[in-house]
Amino acid sequence: MNILAARKYKSPRHGPLTPTETETRRLAYALKNPRSPARDFATAAAEMAALIQTPCWLVPIPASNGSTRANTILAAHIARLRAGAQLAHALRRTQPIESQCARHRRNLPATPPEKHHLRATRPNLSPRQIYFVDNVATSGSTLRAAFAALNRGAGLVSPTPAAKAPLATPTSYDPGAPFNPFPETAVIRTPVRCAASFTCLPVTAPPAPLARRLGLTPTQTRAKDSPPLDSASSLR
Repeated sequence: MNILAARKYKSPRHGPLTPTETETRRLAYALKNPRSPARDFATAAAEMAALIQTPCWLVPIPASNGSTRANTILAAHIARLRAGAQLAHALRRTQPIESQCARHRRNLPATPPEKHHLRATRPNLSPRQIYFVDNVATSGSTLRAAFAALNRGAGLVSPTPAAKAPLATPTSYDPGAPFNPFPETAVIRTPVRCAASFTCLPVTAPPAPLARRLGLTPTQTRAKDSPPLDSASSLR
């Protein structure tokens, strides 16, 4: 399903926040509380209204405790800004669930869509676009549960998490590259070569003081007395 987001928010765990990122996080939390100032809902609604096409249904997503008050206020603000956008209470929770914030504090994954207990209260909405209005999307699990309940629709949220830049994954090894203690960020330039293509270097004798410390005889330190290596067979 599609999820339309007016903003991206960044977690402080990923580094210091800019003033804009700090305000986005503040707004995301404010939209969860129906008692928040109307200007917060109006700010988010203006940005979200620019993302939708009309005519459409705006369906508030129930919070983890089943309340739709906050998202109803948000959807109503959006509807005032776009002609043809109509509010529809078409979803309810059959039982409360643990909030995503509480699960995050306990290091638990997001609630699977099938365990959100969302049910359609108006399954026969006229065939126009449906937008599931929510204050924020973290994993997208709630929006997928809403889609499953009505068999159609798109998510419409104020912020969603900013994608974390993935680390470069090495796909090959460059034997000529300098040592890098952080291989997950290495830039690899040449593909891995098969054993048969390697060229074995001649064996050189260690310095005499080192040879004596290793207990080697003069004969053992002579490169010419070392057994020859076949570049392919010796690596099998």
